[in-house]
Amino acid sequence: MAFPRIEFNLRKMIGMQQGRERFDVLLTVILPLFLMVVSSYTNAWAFTGGHMSLTGPDASNTYVAICKGLFVEALVFCFFKLVKILCGLGRWNFVAALVPFAVGLFGVIVSSGCGVAWAAKSGEMNFLISSVSAYLSPSITGVFKAGVGMLFPVALAVLAVYDPKHMITEHIESGAELAVQALMVENAEHHHTMLREAQKEANSNPAIRESYKQMAHIGAQQMVEAVRDGDYSMGLGKATVTPGPVTAPLPQQSFQRIAPPIAIPGGVPQLNGPQQAFPNSPAMPMLGAAQQPFVNSPVMPANYPSMGNTQQLNIPVPVPASAQKPGLFDWLLAKN
Repeated sequence: MAFPRIEFNLRKMIGMQQGRERFDVLLTVILPLFLMVVSSYTNAWAFTGGHMSLTGPDASNTYVAICKGLFVEALVFCFFKLVKILCGLGRWNFVAALVPFAVGLFGVIVSSGCGVAWAAKSGEMNFLISSVSAYLSPSITGVFKAGVGMLFPVALAVLAVYDPKHMITEHIESGAELAVQALMVENAEHHHTMLREAQKEANSNPAIRESYKQMAHIGAQQMVEAVRDGDYSMGLGKATVTPGPVTAPLPQQSFQRIAPPIAIPGGVPQLNGPQQAFPNSPAMPMLGAAQQPFVNSPVMPANYPSMGNTQQLNIPVPVPASAQKPGLFDWLLAKN
C-alpha cells in the first residue's frame, strides 16, 4: 500500500502560521462583542431576580432586562474608549477624561455586581464553586466567585483602552517579513534543484567523467603520501600529532656579513690626527677633552659612500602574541 506523498514547503508552513495569526486577530476583534453578549445575560438575570423566560408573562420583562444589560456593557466600552481618546490628545485633556472615566467605572461596578449575584445565586455555577471550595480555602473561594462575576466587565474595559489594532499592525509587518524570507528560501531551493539537475546531465559528458577520474587519482595519491608521513586520519587532520600549548619562538639576533673586509698591505697605519688621514684638508684646531662636542647620531646619511666592509645587522621583528579569544564576560560587556 503506497502512502500519498505530502510535501511541506516553506510557503505552506508560513501560510499556516499567517492563518493562525489572522485567526488570533479575528478573535481579538470580536472579543468585545462576545463579552458584551455574555455580560448582558448575567446582567439580565440579576435585573429579573433570576426569573428569566422567553415565553409567558415574564417574556417582556426578560427582553427589557437583556436590553438593559447590553446597554450597560456598551456604556462601559464606549466611555473607556472615550477616556483613551481624550488622554491621547495630551495637555489638559486628561482632566476632561475624568468624567467619562467615573461613568465607565460605575458601569463596571454595576456589571460586576450583577455577575457576582449570578455566580452566587443562579445555580449554574454551584457545581464549579463547590468543586473549588472542596480543595481551596474559603478565602480563595470567595476570590474565585468575585473573579467569575467581575471578569467580563473588567476585560471589556481593558479592551476598550488597549485597542487591538496594534495586533493587526504587528501581524501585517511580521507577515510581510515572513513572505520575503519565504521567497528568498524558495529562490535558493530552486537554484539548488536546477544545479542538481545540471550535475546529473553533466555526468553523461565523457570529458567531465575523465575530470572526475583525475580528481580521484590526485586525491588517492595525496592520501598515500599522507600515510607515508604518518598521517592516518585520511584528510581529517593529523592523527599522530598531540595538540599542546603553542609557544611563540624567542627572537634571535643574527649578524650577516655583506662583503669581506679589505686587506690593507702592511696593516692599518696608526694615525695621530685628522691631518695625517686627510693631508690635503685644512688644519683643524684640536679641542680638549672637555671642549669636544658630544655626537650621538646613529643615522647615516643617504649618500654616504660605502667602504666595502659594511655589515648589516638583521634583528627579526618580535612575533606578536596571539590575540586571546573573548570570553563570555567580554561578550556580555560588548553587548551592553
